[in-house]
Amino acid sequence: MLSNYFALGLALLAGAGPATVSASPSRYVYFNKAADDTYGWTVTNWAAQYSEDDALCSYSFNISGPYSGGQMPIPAFVAWCAGAGVGTPYTLCHITDLLNTTKRRQVAAKLIPTTEVEASLAVTYKFDDLVTADSWWNYTSYATEPYSNTVAGGQVSLNGTGARNTTTFTMTPSEVSGVA
Repeated sequence: MLSNYFALGLALLAGAGPATVSASPSRYVYFNKAADDTYGWTVTNWAAQYSEDDALCSYSFNISGPYSGGQMPIPAFVAWCAGAGVGTPYTLCHITDLLNTTKRRQVAAKLIPTTEVEASLAVTYKFDDLVTADSWWNYTSYATEPYSNTVAGGQVSLNGTGARNTTTFTMTPSEVSGVA
């Protein structure tokens, strides 16, 4: 049986208003959009190298997300991510907030193929539900940011002011999935 919090969230997203919703255990759910548009992750120390050879493109950055309460609470996290290659599978990030005793959490990142000469980044955050046992959530966010330098003869992508990209930006999750 789904938790009351989860059931209420499903009912509200379906436009039904507060109502009782039930489903079988271990049901996979997917939302096109995160429930809270104000919730975001902060990326700092963004560094990405561009190459004409997609395998040589790389990135590294720090990312953090605050605790978000409410009906579907999201635990805080701080992580360092680094990887190489465009279109490769997600690479696990190193969670650095070891004092946080929240249940299991994973952060992962990857570069997505794009027609632009900019880094198209995907970050995913999977964590155990803080309210319902044997349930988990996965939030995914996407961003496009200029590469900060080049390798192997690639071209540097500059932002609109003609200066290299900033090293700090915000990502807002746009996809939520989970099992409850």
